[in-house]
Amino acid sequence: MDEQEARSILSMYRAGEPALDDARVEEALRKVEADPDVAEWWDEEQELDRIIASKLATTRVPAGLKARVTPTVEARSPIVRSSWSRGVMLAAACIVALAAFFSSWRGPFRPAASMADYRDEMVSFVKV
Repeated sequence: MDEQEARSILSMYRAGEPALDDARVEEALRKVEADPDVAEWWDEEQELDRIIASKLATTRVPAGLKARVTPTVEARSPIVRSSWSRGVMLAAACIVALAAFFSSWRGPFRPAASMADYRDEMVSFVKV
């Protein structure tokens, strides 16, 4: 494990808590004991964490914050749909799908018999 990887792992670890049988955390802690640069960084990191924790502990929580942050959920009755409404919706969807299909259908394909027929067919595409 290199120094950067040890720092990355230890930056997510809270000192004093068990390593939860995580071999990577234990290896990073051994790196702290073996490498003086990592040990110095770790001491500075822990001091910064202690300062932040003490500042947070002395900060008062504004009155009514929980009520402002958590949304109020009103009890709503579930929407009850009758059995026939599902069938009506399905029929409406089928009608729309069939209308879309038949509005784009131009009839059976007929290959152009001559160059003039081909030209007329291509011009009809451009006119649309």
